Amino acid sequence: MKEKIPHQKPLAISVEDWACERAVNEMDIGNHQEALAILDGLLAKNPRHYLARLNRGQCLSVLGRHEEAVRDLYAMHERAPDDLRVLKICGIAHTRGGHFEMAMQFLQRYTKAKPNDYAAWESMASAAIKMGLYTNALMYATQALGLEPLNPNAYNNLGATLIAVNRLYEAEQAFQTALAIDPNNAYALSNLGTIAFERDNFAESIKHYEAVLAKVDVSSYFGMDLLYRSSFAYLGVGQLREGWRRYDYGFCPTDRSSRRPKRKFGVPQWAGEPLREKRLLVWGEQGLGDELWFFGMLNEVLALCQNVIVECDPRLVSLLQRSFPSVLVRPSRLTKANLLDSTDFDLHIPVGSLMSLFVLEIEDVKKYKPYIKPEKNIKDYFLKRLLPYRGKKLIGVCWRSGKIDSARSKHYLSIEDLISPLISDDAIFVNLQYGPCEEELSRVEEKYGIKIIRWEDIDLKDNLEQVAALISTLDIVVSAGTAVAEMAMAVGQQLIVFGPFGWRFLGQSEFPWGENVLYFTPTDGDELKSVIPRIKFVMDNNLIRNIIQDES
Repeated sequence: MKEKIPHQKPLAISVEDWACERAVNEMDIGNHQEALAILDGLLAKNPRHYLARLNRGQCLSVLGRHEEAVRDLYAMHERAPDDLRVLKICGIAHTRGGHFEMAMQFLQRYTKAKPNDYAAWESMASAAIKMGLYTNALMYATQALGLEPLNPNAYNNLGATLIAVNRLYEAEQAFQTALAIDPNNAYALSNLGTIAFERDNFAESIKHYEAVLAKVDVSSYFGMDLLYRSSFAYLGVGQLREGWRRYDYGFCPTDRSSRRPKRKFGVPQWAGEPLREKRLLVWGEQGLGDELWFFGMLNEVLALCQNVIVECDPRLVSLLQRSFPSVLVRPSRLTKANLLDSTDFDLHIPVGSLMSLFVLEIEDVKKYKPYIKPEKNIKDYFLKRLLPYRGKKLIGVCWRSGKIDSARSKHYLSIEDLISPLISDDAIFVNLQYGPCEEELSRVEEKYGIKIIRWEDIDLKDNLEQVAALISTLDIVVSAGTAVAEMAMAVGQQLIVFGPFGWRFLGQSEFPWGENVLYFTPTDGDELKSVIPRIKFVMDNNLIRNIIQDES
């Protein structure tokens, strides 16, 4: 006779809790859209269901609805400030949404209580990279790897951190290790594309990116991020149409290299069709140097549309208004959410997207012409101040950006490396370096017994009217690839730029932008300062004007 198995009474579970558990199961297998539908149905009946609301925030974050996710999760944090689950999910969601400082606050509190949570350390490393805290990022990534040494994403995270500090060989080894664990790991494959791009091997970069894009949903957040990343490699090999098409996905990512601000409008984006009565808004994006470069296409816009508003960096307003008198120029108007309803325009376009309309073949680069017109009175003022030095070559110098980190350092020289080989009896240096640099200037002056012209009453960072006018009075500008170089191009000044070879060469052996520009890059394996003898030769022999004319 069979032994009768006693019946076990099932645990009581409410319909709502069962629905929440079913949603979590869908999330576990990656069906976040289905999970969200279940959670929305549950919350429609019971808006205060705590776990449903928490999991909904997590779903929104994974699905790329970042602002909605961080708003809802932060509200939950205010209701339960000590709930560790909320701290963790808030931290990860804020990282995905680009709110890195807030993410770090949540995650540091969480890891203090839960130091063995891999996902939290991984997210902290990601946030730290995007904040430029590379030493911290390496520490967090190493901590995550120690917790899960067989997790391929731990190696991806470490590799991404190593790229940020320009340790490309070690980063490549990390990604290869991730692939050894998981040969189909999309993140590792795409990161190899990034490594190839950083080495200026654009064709190899495209190969890696395309291998990943063939396997992922290109309409997903990851897919659109890859399309944007790959745009620079396509531009680097001269495939301009495809490169600029992918560049338009640049508002999807949330890190510092993405296009920003991420504005939202209630009107369509302009597609380049002629406009008669409709008014167009062209709005500035990214940094000052980007705006100076992209607004060089504004004359092409005016050939198709006569009713144009430009919104730009406040420092550029008066310069652009003078240079384009038929355009209404005003400072960028941003709300907290970067949302601006249409009030006085019918269409809009971010200024970087003008390239996808007007620079589709390499010959189209010639459309870029100097366009900034300095204010005459300010220019006359500088001509008068520089009068005692006339008869000598006035050389404007800018050796770095206002911000330096390990990723950027390969683009810049020290002031001594730049100036010392160029010192001669007929050379007068004029400082164009913005930001704190007096200590650097004084040190070089004392060491070499020279005078570098500068004035305390000139604001090289915020008064761009002064910067444009001063540049226009010089004989030549020698600069790193900063906003100073972009301003010199926009003014039409003779310009020598130094820096690594990059995607902006658009597949050409010589820098194609600007009529008066020579761009010096180091050969493979050489340091950046190896270009200085070539710059010196050109300047000592007064060759720059002849070379520029020959190339044009």
